[in-house]
Amino acid sequence: CEKQKRVKSSDHLGNKRADVEHITFTSDSDSSSLETAFKPIRSALRASRTTKTCAPTLLPRTFASWDAFELAFTEYKRANFLCFRTRSSRFCEAYNQDNHKKKTPIPTRFKWAFKNLACTHACVQGSRGSGARSNRKSRFTGCRARLDLIVVEVTPGEWSIAITKEVRTHNHTTTSDGFSTYLRSDQLDSAKVLGEIAHKQLGTLIDADVGTKKLGHFIADKTGWSMLDVKCSPNSYTKSTQD
Repeated sequence: CEKQKRVKSSDHLGNKRADVEHITFTSDSDSSSLETAFKPIRSALRASRTTKTCAPTLLPRTFASWDAFELAFTEYKRANFLCFRTRSSRFCEAYNQDNHKKKTPIPTRFKWAFKNLACTHACVQGSRGSGARSNRKSRFTGCRARLDLIVVEVTPGEWSIAITKEVRTHNHTTTSDGFSTYLRSDQLDSAKVLGEIAHKQLGTLIDADVGTKKLGHFIADKTGWSMLDVKCSPNSYTKSTQD
């Protein structure tokens, strides 16, 4: 069973005013039990947070495509050490069907009609593992930072993706060290990561006379490179340019 929630809001786009309708769907079977289980924990964590970090405004405020938005948003997140997750979204086809009484449907070339993004520290997810790594901590802090976007018709026949709501205050610190823990290995700048790891950890392992095999496993685990890719010495660690 799905619950449908509609919220109408408005936003100025130059001299135009865009009526915005957000539609989100939640499944009783999937979310209700998790919501109930985490509610006391969420409330306590949110109340305990005293840190306030205000991120800058995301610019520009409108985008010609979702690819253009992702490009700008990725750079924004990297520059400000932030991580967001998509909390809800709707494909244009489905959105147009739900709003068939509207005179002009959203062009399907946009794929998504809207997206609601939330800071990763606002998200709670139930455990999907076997409990073997019990020392892992939850990222949740009750952060309310969010970003809502929807495709709007700015002028007749001209469509753009517009930011309709932006909450920029985070209740946690935003640092480069914290940001590096957000990223998957395939998202990391390998050269930068290897340099940081090498000087902080790899040198220690070499000084401790750790075997080559273990060093290889360490490098592969941290960077995705093999020992053949890397030239190592106690004072210099660089990626080999040889094939």
